[in-house]
Amino acid sequence: MANFQGKKRRRISHLSPLVLGLLVIFLIIILRATWGVYQKSIIAEENLSSSNKKIKEITDRKNSLQESLDRFKTARGIEEEIRTNLSVVKNGEKVINIMDGDETATTATSTVKKQNPWWHFW
Repeated sequence: MANFQGKKRRRISHLSPLVLGLLVIFLIIILRATWGVYQKSIIAEENLSSSNKKIKEITDRKNSLQESLDRFKTARGIEEEIRTNLSVVKNGEKVINIMDGDETATTATSTVKKQNPWWHFW
């Protein structure tokens, strides 16, 4: 019976390097998968911070546009926007443009001309 148990011990010792090799291969596969997940989590965190930054910029832009729209809801806001963008003056008002250097300043007055009918053109 001693001979039988000796063969059993040899068989286990012969399989041991094979089992250890398989365990090492399995461990390498698990470590590679873990490393891949770690790298993806780093990329996800970078994307999250960049997305949060963009959200903040868009929210700020939305707020400024909302303030602009609120200003257009009043008659004074509309008048200010027309005056700044179109250089329009009311009757009797004068506009003075101040320029630097050798350029001359010009003034403009608003005048309303009565348009003649088209047949007076000839």
